Amino acid sequence: MTLSVIEIPGFESIDRGSQTVLIRPEWKPWLLDDLLGGFRRIDPSRRRLYSHGRVAHFSYQPDDAPARVFVRQATRGGLIGTLLGGLYVGVDRPLRELRAATAARTAGVSVPEPLAVLVTRVGGLFCRFTVIAREVENAQDLLTVASAPSGTRKRDLLDRVADEMRRLHESGVYHADLTMKNILMSGQSVYIIDLDKATLAPQRDERLDMMNLSRLNRSVVKLLGAHGFVTRTDKLRFLRRYLGGRHRIKELSQVCAQGLWFHRLWWSVSGQG
Repeated sequence: MTLSVIEIPGFESIDRGSQTVLIRPEWKPWLLDDLLGGFRRIDPSRRRLYSHGRVAHFSYQPDDAPARVFVRQATRGGLIGTLLGGLYVGVDRPLRELRAATAARTAGVSVPEPLAVLVTRVGGLFCRFTVIAREVENAQDLLTVASAPSGTRKRDLLDRVADEMRRLHESGVYHADLTMKNILMSGQSVYIIDLDKATLAPQRDERLDMMNLSRLNRSVVKLLGAHGFVTRTDKLRFLRRYLGGRHRIKELSQVCAQGLWFHRLWWSVSGQG
């Protein structure tokens, strides 16, 4: 199985035995050898480590490159992921991320610029992959910002997040794991990250709008508490900004509230509440 027959605008496909690289041609001089070499030549002192999800990722400055890059080595989680040793079946996951990020950026949504994907086949249909994107410098996730709100104008912050969410949905991209940790703040800009499970819809889908907003609301309640930094009034203002007015605010608010009942029960039973 190769990716050479798959075309994604702006990316070149390069096959090297069991490895296939999809890369922006202008970044080949800086990234191709590092990718194919497993980053072994990158001294640990040049790496900035991050812990996100199940795996520690890192960023570094490639020699003579115009910007730092963020390297994410994807590992499948859950029971199936454990049984498969963290491997994925097929190449849909990395291709989906590239397509979603490209569509979002084309529509003016702030997502990290995707630069390359390395797919390594491990017999049959199984594979692992590494994703490289331009690093968002001086960024903090929304949870960190909301947990230390001193100097932060909360209303302006939530307005910027609502605007970015609306643009994301207008582009037809729907995030499957929209949490406070997958929204970054850098200066006055909001970035949406981790689009590897995103859905690309041919047109705006109100059902998916509601699912995304409900997922974000669950994250806020779980991570900040029901009466934390984001109040009920804040949420209504957020929805009004997202919708561009008062139309359907009550409906969306009810959907978000209804989406919490099962998760509250699970958090209580599992001790995660």
